[in-house]
Amino acid sequence: MTSKKLRVVALSVVLLIVLASASFALTQILKAQSPEASTIVQFYSPLPRSSVGVGGRFYLVVINVITSDPGVIAYPEVSINPTVRINATTLVAFTANYTARGPVDGVSIGAGPPVFSPGRNEALPGLVVIFNNTPAALGGPGRNLANLFQFTGFQDRLDLGGKTVYRFIQTVWIVGAPTWCGWTKALAAMVSGNNAPDTVPDANGDGVIDERDLVALGLTSNIASVTFYVACP
Repeated sequence: MTSKKLRVVALSVVLLIVLASASFALTQILKAQSPEASTIVQFYSPLPRSSVGVGGRFYLVVINVITSDPGVIAYPEVSINPTVRINATTLVAFTANYTARGPVDGVSIGAGPPVFSPGRNEALPGLVVIFNNTPAALGGPGRNLANLFQFTGFQDRLDLGGKTVYRFIQTVWIVGAPTWCGWTKALAAMVSGNNAPDTVPDANGDGVIDERDLVALGLTSNIASVTFYVACP
């Protein structure tokens, strides 16, 4: 074998080791958590302490949900405009042995509930997302903003036997209208029983909707947090 081929083989082996190590590390993180908290929520966008968009719009809010919890429900979804929604007609979730139920057998296109409105998201009914500066016109800081996310998709990480190790869900909100501005703190989590509320109540009565009020909902994940700046129009 030539030295060039040896270098290619060596590089391939290193790449496989790196990928396997990353996958193993994530799997271990999930396994290290209790069965009641086998889901990780992350803000992929915006970046922490970043200034986003132009004039209060033209930026993305992207949330990753990584789970080994067979109880987490997710539907693929694409929302084209405020009145048309494309949903998969088959629920895609884990079965008890962590294999995927499906496959998705088609889509339905038609009028549905308002897509670009606050409240619980049909595609990810367990997701709760709140901003500290949501204006009163949209329901205030306790209003769940999850239904503003227009796109939801996912992929399954399989082991060598084809069994699902964990599911990677990504949901995207394209912010196209200026609604608030200034420094914004966003929180996101998954609620037990896939039953996120339309509005998060002030559980401890301190006048502030924050992490403690999310915990009071009964969570199956960590609470993801990111602070970013939205330039005013």
